[in-house]
Amino acid sequence: MMAQKSNSDESRYTAGSTERIAADQNKVFVTGLRNVLWIEKALLHFIPKMMDFASSAEFKDALHAHHRHIKGHLISLESVFKTLRIHPESLKETGIETVLTESEQRMKNNRNTAQDAQLAETLLQITKHKQDAYMALSEQAEALQMSDSARLLLELNAYEKTYADRINQMHLKTV
Repeated sequence: MMAQKSNSDESRYTAGSTERIAADQNKVFVTGLRNVLWIEKALLHFIPKMMDFASSAEFKDALHAHHRHIKGHLISLESVFKTLRIHPESLKETGIETVLTESEQRMKNNRNTAQDAQLAETLLQITKHKQDAYMALSEQAEALQMSDSARLLLELNAYEKTYADRINQMHLKTV
C-alpha cells in the first residue's frame, strides 16, 4: 500500500517547484542580459569602423550619436546587473558576431556608393535583434518583479526603435 503525501510534503514540493521555476527564469534573464551586453560592447568597437567607411555626413552623424547612446546603454545594463548583485559579464552573441564579421569584410572589399546602404542594412538587422532582446528582457524583468529594471529595458527598446526608424529613413534615401 502506498503512503499518502501529507499536506506539508505537498507544500514543500510546490515550494521547491516554484523556487526552481524562479531560478530558471532568473538564469534565462541573466543569459539574455549577458548577450545584449556583448552586442552593445561589440557595437561600441564596431561603429567607429563604420564611421570610417560611411560616405554620407548624415549617416556618420547618426552613427556618432548612436555610439554615444551605446555608452549610456552599457551603464543602464550594468545597473540591472547591480540590482541582481552579479558582475556585468558579457556572453558572446554568435549570431550578431557573424553579422559584424560579414559587414566588416564587405567594408574592406567594397568601397562604393552602395556602402551606406549596406551599413544601414547591417545596423537595421542588429537593431531589430536588440529591440527583440530588450522587449523580452523587460517582460522577464516584470515577471521577476523587477519593475525598475523592466522600465529601464523598455526605455532602451524604445531608443532602439527610434534609432531603427532614423536609419531606415536614411537607408531608403540610399537605395
